[in-house]
Amino acid sequence: RSYDRALEIDPRFVLAWKNKAIALSALGRKQEAAEAYRRFVAFVPTSNKQLIQRVEELIAELEANPSSRSPN
Repeated sequence: RSYDRALEIDPRFVLAWKNKAIALSALGRKQEAAEAYRRFVAFVPTSNKQLIQRVEELIAELEANPSSRSPN
């Protein structure tokens, strides 16, 4: 919820998008995590190809296993 609040204040808060994605993934909320990663990567400079590629790989992994849940 803290990330949601931060993003209400500033939707361009890049670290909030990244951390929200990590938290959602850990909770097993993979589709929501993938969307948060998409929002994060939208703010990454196009010159940072390595980071963009890694985030796109994470999104693909999340979408390939949408129903798998991380243990609590």
